[in-house]
Amino acid sequence: MAVLKHWVLVKLELTDWTMEVYDSLEHEGPHNEKVREGVEGLSMFIPLLAAQNGLFEFKPREPPGMHPIPVTIMKDIPK
Repeated sequence: MAVLKHWVLVKLELTDWTMEVYDSLEHEGPHNEKVREGVEGLSMFIPLLAAQNGLFEFKPREPPGMHPIPVTIMKDIPK
């Protein structure tokens, strides 16, 4: 019996407010949509959480917490 190992890594870059997603299965279809939905939720929640905790007092972003973080699904990653 083969054991399927799957991982998803989300890299959050605070200097330019971007997110990169690395998915070990990396294919189209329902799986990819589930990963995208989860990450898009994070991209909206993280700025709100950062604003509530005063992060924008040190690193301004206009307007704080109002825009989701841009997400890039990375392709052709090493397996």
